[in-house]
Amino acid sequence: MQHLRFYHKDVLQQKRAMRKRAKEEKYKKRGGLLGNGRKYEPSAQTINKYAEALTLYKNTVMTLKEIADQTGVTTEGFRFYLHKWHKNLVLDHLGITDESQSPKDLRKARNRTKRTSLKYQDAINSIKQNPRSIAQVANEFNLQPESFRQYLHKYEPELISIVGMGQNEQGKRTMCRSEKKYKKAIELYQTTTEDLKSIATRLGLVYNSIGGYIRRNYPDAITLHKKLIQEQKTTYKQ
Repeated sequence: MQHLRFYHKDVLQQKRAMRKRAKEEKYKKRGGLLGNGRKYEPSAQTINKYAEALTLYKNTVMTLKEIADQTGVTTEGFRFYLHKWHKNLVLDHLGITDESQSPKDLRKARNRTKRTSLKYQDAINSIKQNPRSIAQVANEFNLQPESFRQYLHKYEPELISIVGMGQNEQGKRTMCRSEKKYKKAIELYQTTTEDLKSIATRLGLVYNSIGGYIRRNYPDAITLHKKLIQEQKTTYKQ
């Protein structure tokens, strides 16, 4: 110390300045200096205590309680350890990619966790291979329909555009895939005098299905079609 004071005052001044900055820092980063010169990091004892639990948290979709029960640590203690020293892993489990957008209380976050993704993966793959109603798929895979629907709306917008519900031009709620399937037929039906059975045959649709769909969801199209036929008859008479 005497040697430093005599010949390396600049080193001591630099150390004091670093400690002063460390004290003034509002948010500490792991590995950074504290005001006493020590590094801000968990003790070796704490690291060893939660090592097995941390490995399970990284590599499995087990809940905190399941991990705590298996490794013999407390759930709250492990949660505190994760949120303090491994926040990046917590955000990853919650599906949060931008830390600035994370909620203050991560325990209340409702994002796409790894566990939730795994829960719905088989159902999502099934819908992609064979598009059908969300309620039907939820029933087949023993899922809560509304929760599954909300998940798809948030994380699978392209898929929901095929199998979900939407509003047509007349404000009626219809299946998106049906709307897409019958769109061309509806346009032809309400803008021409061609018979619906003829339109269905030409477009490869089932006549009874398209007929029922139009009656339920596009009553105005029927009115327009009848009007065009009436106008055509009037024109022929003249």
